[in-house]
Amino acid sequence: MAFIFGFIELSLAFYSYDLISELAREGTRYAIVHGSTCVTASGTSCTASAASIGTYVSGIGLPNLGAGTMSVAVSFPDGNEAPSSRVKVTVNYVFPYKVPFMMSGPISMSSNSEMYIIQ
Repeated sequence: MAFIFGFIELSLAFYSYDLISELAREGTRYAIVHGSTCVTASGTSCTASAASIGTYVSGIGLPNLGAGTMSVAVSFPDGNEAPSSRVKVTVNYVFPYKVPFMMSGPISMSSNSEMYIIQ
């Protein structure tokens, strides 16, 4: 039984890693279209900051990513949000690995995504 529950927890850990990878990609995709020259059809600015990108990623709410703690870090390696500059989104997640009668403890995961701003 411990082996079965251990396998289930390990499968959930891999699933969680896939989800945080998707969150990092979604964050960079959001950032590349909301660069410093982003303007809506009505002429208002839609520029995204590091804080708004982090809020967007945290608010996506993918299914079954609970119980652990997640943090989002956004950086601009080229120093600005201008088109053709890079944006990097890093998602860190601590997965609580708990199996009766076996070793338990948190598993730290991290995934990042980096793309060029196009707008």
